[in-house]
Amino acid sequence: MLQKLDEISIIIKKQIDIYKNIKDLYNDKRNILIAGDLTLLEKTDNEIIIKASEVNKYEIKRQIICNELEINQNGGNLSEIINYAVNNSYDAQNFINMKETINSLVDEIKELDKINRALISKTSEIIGNTIKIITNNAYINTCEYSNTGKKIDNKGLELSSIIEEG
Repeated sequence: MLQKLDEISIIIKKQIDIYKNIKDLYNDKRNILIAGDLTLLEKTDNEIIIKASEVNKYEIKRQIICNELEINQNGGNLSEIINYAVNNSYDAQNFINMKETINSLVDEIKELDKINRALISKTSEIIGNTIKIITNNAYINTCEYSNTGKKIDNKGLELSSIIEEG
């Protein structure tokens, strides 16, 4: 039984390391969004997905061990593990510290994700406004003759002089 709790402790420590990596990736993502590097953004998003998958794999391993110890009322969450450790004279403080670390990391990741979503939203808004400005200053030349009667080459889309001078 104590060996199983040691295994759970190791698994949770690995999950904490992965959460720290995810937090770093979210920080990187914020800087990438500001820089506008879509290639690096895609790479970073893929790394986040891979890390999240790793957390889930460890979560499944933890749940299996919890089921073996019959700590499965709420899926073997950390509160249940802490209670089990206390009831079986195991060092519960270690689990308490890990729970606080995970909660803190998850809160930080959520905040970074919120910031990144706001950056994406603002960037989309700016791009949309830029497109509106460009399209509002462009017009289609469909006239074949000028007001002096001379034939005009129909070039299709032209930009106003404001855009050409800019």
